[in-house]
Amino acid sequence: CRSGLYDSFLAIAPPPHPWGVTDGYHPRRRAPVVVGSITAPAYPIGPGSVVKMLRFARTRGAIAVLAVGLAALAASCSSTAGLIPGDVSAPTAASSEASPTPVIAPPILAPATVNPTGNHARQNGTAEVIPDSELARSVVQIQLLSATNGIVRIVRDGSGVVIDADLRLILTSYTLVNPYLGDGSASFSSIAIGINRAPGEQPSLTFEAELVAADPLRDIAVLRAVRLFRGGSIGADDFTLPAVTFGAPDQLERGDAVRILGHPGEASGGSQAVAATTASVSGFGGHELTRGRTWIRTDARMPYGILGGPAFDASGALIGIASQLRYDPDAVVAQIRPLTLADETITLARGAGPEARYRPPLERSAAPDAQPIAADGVAVSAPAFAQNAVESNGVFDLFDYSSQFPSGPPMIYYEYAAQRVKNGALVEERWFLDGIFQDAVSSSYTWTGGSFGVVTDRVVAPETRGLPAGLWVLEVWIDGTRRASSTSYVAIPLADEPVIEEVTFGAKATATAEIATFPASFEPQLLALFDYTNARGATRLRWIVFRDGRVVYQSPPVLWRGGESGKWWIGYQTDGPIGPGFWEFEIYLDSPLQAQPISRGAKGISLP
Repeated sequence: CRSGLYDSFLAIAPPPHPWGVTDGYHPRRRAPVVVGSITAPAYPIGPGSVVKMLRFARTRGAIAVLAVGLAALAASCSSTAGLIPGDVSAPTAASSEASPTPVIAPPILAPATVNPTGNHARQNGTAEVIPDSELARSVVQIQLLSATNGIVRIVRDGSGVVIDADLRLILTSYTLVNPYLGDGSASFSSIAIGINRAPGEQPSLTFEAELVAADPLRDIAVLRAVRLFRGGSIGADDFTLPAVTFGAPDQLERGDAVRILGHPGEASGGSQAVAATTASVSGFGGHELTRGRTWIRTDARMPYGILGGPAFDASGALIGIASQLRYDPDAVVAQIRPLTLADETITLARGAGPEARYRPPLERSAAPDAQPIAADGVAVSAPAFAQNAVESNGVFDLFDYSSQFPSGPPMIYYEYAAQRVKNGALVEERWFLDGIFQDAVSSSYTWTGGSFGVVTDRVVAPETRGLPAGLWVLEVWIDGTRRASSTSYVAIPLADEPVIEEVTFGAKATATAEIATFPASFEPQLLALFDYTNARGATRLRWIVFRDGRVVYQSPPVLWRGGESGKWWIGYQTDGPIGPGFWEFEIYLDSPLQAQPISRGAKGISLP
């Protein structure tokens, strides 16, 4: 058990509560529900239940609180104790014990090599419309290659699927083919495409591809096969891979069967023949910057090489592509990006000319609330908040995602995903209101969900008061290290205009948006790093790059993901050295309150 309860009782009287409450306060709490690889059916949600419920005890001061607290400790050590309201001390390092969480890990579904006969499970006595062996013909292996001093190595590998045979277009995950590293430099030099001549056979590198369209926010990328591997034009009879049929991912429901195909991955060893997994839909997720579903969650745990591979419904129609939180050969694949997120990107790719190439805007790839990946490789998504959710068997599916809440909301739902967390790790959810640690609604639990899981829960206010106004910050800590955090704003109006200041320049950036390498004319990219405030209401970011007074680059508008304040960077990259000259950046952070776009920052640097 945590010792905070005993320590707090040493005070003669509780300090003032940040919500103006001085009475004793002892809510019942439990650890959050974890879905995907962990479920908690032992805690039903419904009338009479308490989920992080903020409930005022009927007591009259510290002595009464002490009695309640000691009784709770004597009765059981399994509940996470609540500190006296108003505790402003920073949380201590993670303790060696956590409040137990009743969790059950479902069986892991391992991929099986595609059956060459194409026989698959039957539904309602009728064979599925398109067998695995036929779907496998549209699946390709993707290898990202880097050449240094004549030595070629694989820097990433995954899967993709042919969506237009005539235009040789391949749909995959942007996480796999992101051309930039986290510091702003190039991540690879070429893209190789491997195909399978027959079911069960190893793929052979046959084509080279280029990125022709992408949507980094939605994790969507479209490649085009442009030449034979190691050179040579593609003849009329060279690209014979069939395109898949598009399905309707919005019609999927929890429990529906999906088939996920792809290559296991070179780092996983063994055969690289196309593998197929039959999984069930375990839930859905969203994002406040995107309408509708942005994630389809499954009960499968597949090798990393499945990343970018296709997911089909029971009939064999494409409904999405496999995705990871971050590319990681040591992590599993468990989620799907719905095909609906790719509609616009596919349209752009089909409309692009045969020589078109797409260079994504060079900007900070991770939101400031996402922490740098630690040495243990654990990745946690920034918690997402929502106003509503659908509950089924103790599991929430959130909707109406938002970080902005009106005055006195009755509750705030939240969710986050965790990748590569080891069983037995201590997970802490630390809540802060206007910078004051709120132990009463914070919790800890022991992770037993395996290599991937999605956590969903809610904070519920007292019945008549609603959640107090202010900045509510949720930090997720694992084994004593902060992994992610997000801020929700309750009854806080938007600032009038965003402010950008302290613009500096570099060639590479650190994970915290500081200069890692100073700029130079021989570098292939130039970054502009800046501080920003009042940006919560901003919707779009764009920038213009000048060299010696002439425009050399104008970025397309990109969705602003930086939140209220922090550090960010943007950049310009070429295929070779950027060259000497006087370089200037104009930065536009568009606000819905302004009539015309306004340059928020402009600064230059002379490079010899």
